[in-house]
Amino acid sequence: MGVIKMLKGVLLKPSLNLLNRILKHEGANSLIIGSPLGWSWQATLDETHHGSLSGPTNAHRHSDLASIGIDDHHDRDHAARHVSGGADAVTLDASQIGTGRFGTDRLPDGALEHVLIGQGVDSDPVYADPIFVVENWPTASPPGDGKSHAAVLGQIYNDVIDKAVEDGGRLQNAETAVGVIEGATTLHNKLTAARAALLDEITAARLSELDAANIPADIDGLKTSRGRQLFSMDFWSVPQLSVIIPAGAANQALPDVVVTDLPAGMTVVAAKAMFKFRSISNAGAANKLSGSQHIQIQKNGVGGYADAISLVDDQFTIAAATVDAPGDVVIGDHNVVAKVNGSATYNLQWTSANADVAGLTFNDVQMGIRIWYSV
Repeated sequence: MGVIKMLKGVLLKPSLNLLNRILKHEGANSLIIGSPLGWSWQATLDETHHGSLSGPTNAHRHSDLASIGIDDHHDRDHAARHVSGGADAVTLDASQIGTGRFGTDRLPDGALEHVLIGQGVDSDPVYADPIFVVENWPTASPPGDGKSHAAVLGQIYNDVIDKAVEDGGRLQNAETAVGVIEGATTLHNKLTAARAALLDEITAARLSELDAANIPADIDGLKTSRGRQLFSMDFWSVPQLSVIIPAGAANQALPDVVVTDLPAGMTVVAAKAMFKFRSISNAGAANKLSGSQHIQIQKNGVGGYADAISLVDDQFTIAAATVDAPGDVVIGDHNVVAKVNGSATYNLQWTSANADVAGLTFNDVQMGIRIWYSV
């Protein structure tokens, strides 16, 4: 049995090799492989055609080529080569570019402190000093051979100021421009009228007031004006425990007021006496003042008394047997400047004090003087 297999091998091997050479297309990179059940073409790839590839050596199906990209065929990075500045950059005229924006590196360089005003020869930009552009709106062309945008900008300029241009496009003076913008009878005229009114005030007499010889008179005027300003000070007596009004007219003593520390050179313009008490007490029947009365003032105990505070009939009405009805401050209705004219001791009294019922009592009494003065 072993001998028979050996003989078959010897006789069949040459035949199979010949068949393999017939079925394999030399140099065609393809092979027919078959069996009793069928035949199929199998493609083979080698380094001659596709270089070094991953996967089974020299035998690739189409599905094996799915991960092969353009840069696996040859060493080319298309994006890097064709970008601006690359080895094989794509160039287009600006007129062919309809979308997108140029980066700052693509913008043309301009002169410092100049503005872009037009296109020069070919694609060269034209720059100009801003002063030139302003002074030559709307008609003058910029330096060089470029096409000026000044006419377009000048039209906008004219619309804004309502055609207020003259002298080859120069802006009118401020006075005329304001008149054009605001109207002949509005702001322009108002400014003109105000200016005229101010000029009318500049007279020879007014200018003479600035002469050195007139300065003392001006100072005197200031002193007179300052004298019209009034300042005030209040002065109060030491408290007195009570003042009791009898049922029958009689003078009642009130505490003195000492006025001191008034500014030197001052002038008393007005003075008022003040009567302050904490409460009123009444031990008997309902009570009040009987008849008109006055609190009076004199200076330093001489010269006689003058009315300072007027009190009226039935004032200070209080119920029967009332203790500590609320007190108040009564300010005099008389200007006592004839008596109070400077620092001194001022005497006060309740002249002809009289109540309906004896015993109308004012508790914790103080007298005051308020002085208005100028310096």
